[in-house]
Amino acid sequence: MLSRPLRAIASAFALCAALGASAATVTSVTIEGPSTIDLQNSTSVQYTVIAHWSDATTTDVTQEANWNVTTGSILSVVAGGTVIASGVGTEAISAYFLPPEGGYFNPTKSVSVTAGTPPAWQAVSLFCVFEDTSGFPAQQLERIFVGPMGDAVPACGAKIVMGNKAVNRLQVIDLRTRTVVGSAPLSSEPRRMRAVPGTTMLLVAVGASQVARVDLATGATAYASVSGTIRDIAPGEPGEAMILHSPTSNPYFDTWVAVLDLATMTVLADRELPQHGGLIDYDPAGNRLFLGSTNLSPSSLSRLSYAPASRTFALDQYRWNAGGGGSDLSLSPDGSRLAFADGSGNGSDYAIHDLVASNLDSRRGRWKTGPYPRAVGFRHDGLKVIATSYDSLIEFDAGRHVVERSWPMDSSDDPVCSYTGHVGPQRAKYSPSGRFAYSTYPCDSAGYYSVVDMVALGNPTPPSSPPAVPATGLAFTCSTEDPGALPAQTPVRLPVEPVNDIVPACHGRVVLAASGSNRVVSLDARTGTVIGSVPLSASPQRLSRLNGSSIHFARLDAMRVARVDPVAGTASYIEIEGEVSGIVEGAPGQVFVVFRVPGSLDPGDRVAVLDAASGARLGTGQLAAKGGLLQYDAVARRLFQSDEESLPAPLVRYGYEPSTFVHRTAALDEPRWRRPGP
Repeated sequence: MLSRPLRAIASAFALCAALGASAATVTSVTIEGPSTIDLQNSTSVQYTVIAHWSDATTTDVTQEANWNVTTGSILSVVAGGTVIASGVGTEAISAYFLPPEGGYFNPTKSVSVTAGTPPAWQAVSLFCVFEDTSGFPAQQLERIFVGPMGDAVPACGAKIVMGNKAVNRLQVIDLRTRTVVGSAPLSSEPRRMRAVPGTTMLLVAVGASQVARVDLATGATAYASVSGTIRDIAPGEPGEAMILHSPTSNPYFDTWVAVLDLATMTVLADRELPQHGGLIDYDPAGNRLFLGSTNLSPSSLSRLSYAPASRTFALDQYRWNAGGGGSDLSLSPDGSRLAFADGSGNGSDYAIHDLVASNLDSRRGRWKTGPYPRAVGFRHDGLKVIATSYDSLIEFDAGRHVVERSWPMDSSDDPVCSYTGHVGPQRAKYSPSGRFAYSTYPCDSAGYYSVVDMVALGNPTPPSSPPAVPATGLAFTCSTEDPGALPAQTPVRLPVEPVNDIVPACHGRVVLAASGSNRVVSLDARTGTVIGSVPLSASPQRLSRLNGSSIHFARLDAMRVARVDPVAGTASYIEIEGEVSGIVEGAPGQVFVVFRVPGSLDPGDRVAVLDAASGARLGTGQLAAKGGLLQYDAVARRLFQSDEESLPAPLVRYGYEPSTFVHRTAALDEPRWRRPGP
């Protein structure tokens, strides 16, 4: 399909050709489409613009017109003539068109919005092992415009269950036909929605302080109330739900959880939490509640244990600096990892953090979305992650943190409307079978209409597991080198994927920290041929090779380092209890890994001393300053440290005792301040 600018150009050529052939001119322009929209039974309605020529012919110029509405409070119109209703009443739509012979036309059409009889409820299921994706373009993003959405949950059969705020109803939308096929009334405006696994129940926050339990098989609804304002909902223990709410008008510092009995819809307990937040998820297998703050920088995460007998919570772990502008929280199906969308990133860290659920200070890696990560969801088997950023829907391999597929969520045909955190939530979800991926979000600044972006993925893909390829002929010791066909004294540029670091080898070969595919790649620079590859679990940031060896220690975008041998094609991992800032070969047989524990107030970093041969931890030392720029003098047993992120930067020299793993600041070496550099 041609993009809108290309279609406009093609249409202009066609119009000019018609004008040249017949000397006909545009005499009038009309908007064609229904005069009435049923708010209860429509998602969106397509209108067209028709140019009428003096020779009695007509041309569809819908894509070339600029659309508008009178006020936008009842109707919204987007590029291409799609109209969405959000209230009852009458409003005019208009289309501004410039004909090829000059001048302009601006036809209008009055459209009345009525509230007809809604359809009866249609039973939907949230469990299926297969879904038919025929009729949808494979691997292409389809955009469906709908009314103002509180939230949405994917169902089987290319359907979603949506809370429509214009009519205060729960609607079943068939995305294949783009029609409302089922509807159930709610007592007030729908907001947050969560399905209860293993049941037909859907929980919906209604208005400020009500929770609706909806039976998706029948549409039957029951209600419970909590005090104040509901902020989030999560299924709890079997037969229970957790309702996060703020009884007062200070939601950031007034956080309670009501434990709800789903059978009777009564509150069993209401507990104030020791920390604050606006996002929750619950692990019934481990009796753990996860709490995250929203739209704050820094954003915090808490893990609380839950005692089902007494229905009480105890704080197990609190991390005050888990990210910036937290926007979504999702627990993996096996409860082992917690995805936290770092919405603002403080200007640099635009990613979704993959945290160890049992230790929120431990990060396995990051799913890098670019600005601005908004929403995240796991596939039912936990092997893939679907996420949204400012302008893209992205699928990652969960284990290796690499992008597998991505789709732009804005185009020349439609307005950019994905960054709407101030209007309402975004969601990124797989369908129950994993054969569709969805993103849902309010679209305009007032929240009068919303968007469902969907992709027919087809059969669920397996984990990303590229084979390790040993680097044949890779050597790091040589007295002479063969330049091959490389021209003497002439720079040669090779196109490669994004690279964070490079280690030279003999005979024009190099080892690359390839951050695009999360691999250590061996490349013959003379021919541009990849001669070896070792896949990693996270993005490699820096490489440090041991002298006289092919072993490289890689600093990863995770709280671990990798011990990589590109010649053997192997990698192993060493867990580190903090963010690694630097690696350097230390005393004979040792490697120093400098790191900082999250939230630490220590003035200096820590250093893990590893056995170079096995990667085993030998000991841990404390440094006087921060920084990952490191050099070690094995003869004098001195470690030099600086910091590439500070200006001015410290320059510190330490004495080192290999037998006790102690780094002491040399007696005459107070920190010297210098500009950072290599």
